[in-house]
Amino acid sequence: MEDLQLLTPKQVAKLLGVTEVCIYQWAKRGLIPHFKIEKCVRFSKGDLVAFLQRKRAAAGREGT
Repeated sequence: MEDLQLLTPKQVAKLLGVTEVCIYQWAKRGLIPHFKIEKCVRFSKGDLVAFLQRKRAAAGREGT
């Protein structure tokens, strides 16, 4: 298995410059890739990077 780096909602919020509440809302609405371990929400750093790259590419296409 790959070296899987898991991030907490607090870490993701800091990384993206938004509130922790915002991260929980995005996860609940399915807007950001995440998974649950028992009651804990966790984020794969690799999944987040890929997600953000796709979003950036989509934004670039919309701007042209």
